[in-house]
Amino acid sequence: MKKISIDKLTRADKFSIRTRDHYHTVSLRNNIRAYFTSIVKARKFLSDTNNFLNQKLHEINDIYAEVSSIYTRLWFLFDY
Repeated sequence: MKKISIDKLTRADKFSIRTRDHYHTVSLRNNIRAYFTSIVKARKFLSDTNNFLNQKLHEINDIYAEVSSIYTRLWFLFDY
């Protein structure tokens, strides 16, 4: 079964000049990042995010299957 798996976790670099690099970072998209002081919190956020997105993926797939079934049963009513 397909699933979403985000695994972009960057560990903190305490010796960096940039303050932003002192935090553990989870990258979600192009410029969306979440910063954490604890690696445990970052991993929990990553796990919770993956679980949430997979749950939504399954819900959307169920809705798509239901809509497709309804369309197939009622296609003759639609006027193009």
